[in-house]
Amino acid sequence: MVSYGHCTQKICLDFAKRFGLTEKQMRGISVPFGCGMGHADTCGCVTGALIILGLLYAPDSHDDAERMAALLQEKTSEFESIFINKYGGLTCRDILKTDIAATPTAMKEAADAGLFAKICFPMIDDTCAMLEKFFSEHA
Repeated sequence: MVSYGHCTQKICLDFAKRFGLTEKQMRGISVPFGCGMGHADTCGCVTGALIILGLLYAPDSHDDAERMAALLQEKTSEFESIFINKYGGLTCRDILKTDIAATPTAMKEAADAGLFAKICFPMIDDTCAMLEKFFSEHA
């Protein structure tokens, strides 16, 4: 697991080589999505996973686009269902049970309370493990 960056970056960087992407390219793809897209909205683990699923189930050709789009939608729904059942939602607010964007100090307060260490860091590793299942099914 990559040890720097935010949730989305950590997940994406963990899988970069599988897609022939450099760390710089994957950092660029994933950077806008951290901290719930900067607004405590969709969790970075979710956005990172969706980026990876999008790359995994990308069509090989225009002729294959419709079939792969349907498969990607199916796999996205499957991932989201697993994630919601495990973490209680898809947003930072739902998962952390606090709004890290509510005030200028909310993010620091959440960090000081250990929320990122207790919840987010293990969730990053778990999300990568969930994605491994999709890779093994797709092989």
